[in-house]
Amino acid sequence: MPRVAVIIPNYNGAALLPGCLEALRRQTFKDFVTVVVDNGSTDTSVDLVRTRFPEVVVIALPHNLGFAGAVNRGILETESEFVALLNNDAEPEPGWLEALVAALNARPDAAMAASKLLLYDRRDVLHSAGDFLEASGRPGNRGVWQRDWGQFDGVDEVFSACGAAALYRRSLFAEVGLFDEAYRAYLEDIDLACRARLRGRRCIYVPSARVYHRLSATGGGPLAAHLFGRNLPRLIVKNFPGRLLAKAWPAIAAYQLGIILESLVHIREPAARAKLGGLIAGWLGLPALLSARRQARTSRLDPSGLLASLGRPQVDFARSTYHSDVDVSVVIPAYNEAERIPETLSQVVKYLDGLGRTYEVLVVDDGSTDGTASLVAEFARESGAAVRVIRRPHAGKGAAVRAGMLAARGRFRLLCDADLSMPADGFDRFIPLLEAGVPVVIGSREVPGAHRYNEPAHRHLMGRVYNRIIQLLVLPGIEDTQCGFKGFRAEAALELFGRQTLDGFGFDVEILFIARRLGYTVREVPVEWYYMPGSKVKPLRDTWRMFRDALRVRLNALCGRYDGLPRD
Repeated sequence: MPRVAVIIPNYNGAALLPGCLEALRRQTFKDFVTVVVDNGSTDTSVDLVRTRFPEVVVIALPHNLGFAGAVNRGILETESEFVALLNNDAEPEPGWLEALVAALNARPDAAMAASKLLLYDRRDVLHSAGDFLEASGRPGNRGVWQRDWGQFDGVDEVFSACGAAALYRRSLFAEVGLFDEAYRAYLEDIDLACRARLRGRRCIYVPSARVYHRLSATGGGPLAAHLFGRNLPRLIVKNFPGRLLAKAWPAIAAYQLGIILESLVHIREPAARAKLGGLIAGWLGLPALLSARRQARTSRLDPSGLLASLGRPQVDFARSTYHSDVDVSVVIPAYNEAERIPETLSQVVKYLDGLGRTYEVLVVDDGSTDGTASLVAEFARESGAAVRVIRRPHAGKGAAVRAGMLAARGRFRLLCDADLSMPADGFDRFIPLLEAGVPVVIGSREVPGAHRYNEPAHRHLMGRVYNRIIQLLVLPGIEDTQCGFKGFRAEAALELFGRQTLDGFGFDVEILFIARRLGYTVREVPVEWYYMPGSKVKPLRDTWRMFRDALRVRLNALCGRYDGLPRD
């Protein structure tokens, strides 16, 4: 009997199956059987497999039972020690199965193994590095739409494996049951992981098990949106322990409300209407969901394993493969800074020369009318330092910072205000953290060890009021979003600023919000900060604008504007 049964659910996938099955023929691990469970296809899928791939077992179902139903038939018809799931639109690398089996052999405490899924047509972009589940009930793919810099190249514990390419111990199904066919498709893998977690079973992510996935080649669209919306209430009601429901109900309600608002914003789109209809249908079926909860015996199980595994995993870049001949880039946005820019450049270059690293300084001139750009060019000629100016029409500080961060070449990209209100040597606290893999390091005037000098009391008060509003609306736990000194790993800068939409002073909040959304660690470090007269910030006007921008960030998130690939 083969050790592994690779089960491939299929519906009208004749165009996809050859690539998938040929990839399985190339596997270095040979002790497996391939089972295609056909969901009543009307194309030539069954004949194609039987003719071109005679080694494959075909289970031809008369009707479409959905993903969960098809997979369950495959599990019941096989007896192998391990069960692998593979979508028909996925093509694994030759070492995929060998890596998954070896990982579970090495970890007897784990019952599930997740693959590294990458986009088929953009093979440096991630689709999933294991799945997560938040206490709000929000599921997600770890690393989705991010460039693969090696940040997920460690064998880590994750909440769940994405069912598009995963390995399970058969004993898990005997213990927790098969996939819940009431889901039909979407979230059935997260549901299984919930039941496993409630019984203390773990899931590991195996980065060497690489698979290339054609997203939604056999699914997607309004049907997928409807099923996702319909299945969310079932996932929560059936699997969340009472202790979690009592504690997290505000977050759960907020997430459900967010889906409703997102759907209403896009109500003209069929997928949005389908998701909203599915969500409503799901909650209208609450009596049936409560019955499913009783059958799952959720309230009688120890919730500690599930509770400990919830949340979005933090990302760092300690394993990154990013390389550049420039170590440090300093980006200085400038608008009519002719009086200050020569001294600022002198101090910054002096500091960088003392680091003993390769560096560059980019001054992004935001349409100045006082000759700022010419002074920067003159400084570069006379000093011979690696300083260059980027001239842009006036668009706002956020637009200038985005241009500089995306044009920079350094592994570490530091943001510096033109007034140098933090002495340049303050970056000594930033660079070691960035080098250790922290994606985002921000200067803070509020954390222990920080000092403010000469700041008028009314400006400090307005800043604290603004921060409390921002923490309430967008970024809980970050004490100072607006300090003009920040540091980014190059990999993080490309992801964050490629998704930025705001051009004004509110860009800081947006960038930090996106960082949190991507799972990036944001570290605040104390700074010595000196108030400089002549600031371009107008407290009343710009505080209102930044508050408005914070609301736009929330709306952008609801509209999905931070999802998908970043812009170059």
